[in-house]
Amino acid sequence: MEVMTNEFRKMERRYNCSSNMEKKKIWEQIAVEVSSAGVTLRTGADCKTKWANSHRIAKRENVSYKKNGKGTGGGRPPLIPCQISKLIIESAPGSKAKFEGIDGGVSTLLGFC
Repeated sequence: MEVMTNEFRKMERRYNCSSNMEKKKIWEQIAVEVSSAGVTLRTGADCKTKWANSHRIAKRENVSYKKNGKGTGGGRPPLIPCQISKLIIESAPGSKAKFEGIDGGVSTLLGFC
């Protein structure tokens, strides 16, 4: 996972400005690096799916941890995000906005009275 994170960060600027065909090539390049570091061959689709699933899990763990911290106490202690989730949260560009919200942003209640 660490290899995939590092390789994606290297190619992220190109990835955000690329067409779908170019993005597929980027994922294939990442797959080559991941395969060379591991014991099994990975495809670009495998890496892309793993990347998306890992981000989804990291967000879920982070939200659950933060939500539990806002409680009144009692009950079980919060589950701390795993090392991989911490790596994803810390390495994500704009991670503070993605995982914690925007500083100075206004929180609104959408209740109707």
